[in-house]
Amino acid sequence: MHAALLPLTDHAMRRSQQRGKMRGSLHLVYQFGDLERRAGPARFALRLSHSECEGLLSRGASLRDVERAARVELIVAERDGAIITVLHAKAR
Repeated sequence: MHAALLPLTDHAMRRSQQRGKMRGSLHLVYQFGDLERRAGPARFALRLSHSECEGLLSRGASLRDVERAARVELIVAERDGAIITVLHAKAR
């Protein structure tokens, strides 16, 4: 996925910068995130599971990128798939 195609709201872009989350990490979570939970009306939280992290590593993703992505949680709008905000993933 090309960086320009990641559907970030302005708020999500600011929060990702404030929280030191790299664009590549957001891409990995948005594309491969497999853990979802309700996060309010018409939105859900998305992050990577341990097994998906292992799968990414076995498919050639770098350890550094996967470790960074594992610490990202995205809040995504159900309606259009836009990333509303970016959070630090809670310890699992």
